[in-house]
Amino acid sequence: MFVLLIKNIVTKDRFDGIVFRYLNDSKSFLLTLVKTFSELFTVVIAKILNISILWICHNVDKESVENYPFLTQLRRFNLKINSDKIFVTDELLIDKCVAILDVPKDKVCAISFGKPDVVSESFNDQQMQKTKDKLNMIKE
Repeated sequence: MFVLLIKNIVTKDRFDGIVFRYLNDSKSFLLTLVKTFSELFTVVIAKILNISILWICHNVDKESVENYPFLTQLRRFNLKINSDKIFVTDELLIDKCVAILDVPKDKVCAISFGKPDVVSESFNDQQMQKTKDKLNMIKE
């Protein structure tokens, strides 16, 4: 991403935002270190150029692959504090994301990669409440 950003600056191509997605580690420490610094530099340049930082946080609590937990935590912290928006994959994860990452609720929203739901809003609210009730029952 960092190389692409520099290329676009040189060619004067502008874009409005950068989307970060998976932050999984590599088995190689060197490669993970390069990813970490690349993300840090990308964020710094994006902030200087007023380019939005967006993070699709697939796993709210931790990344799927963490070979170097300190670097993973550093990468997540970088995006947590610098993202303009943090996206989770379901509305039910918004409150968990806010609690776990300790970010303002208005910074987090749900995003879907599937087809839009064509069911009425009230049905969605009812289904959401039923799902929450079931989850609470299972928890108890």
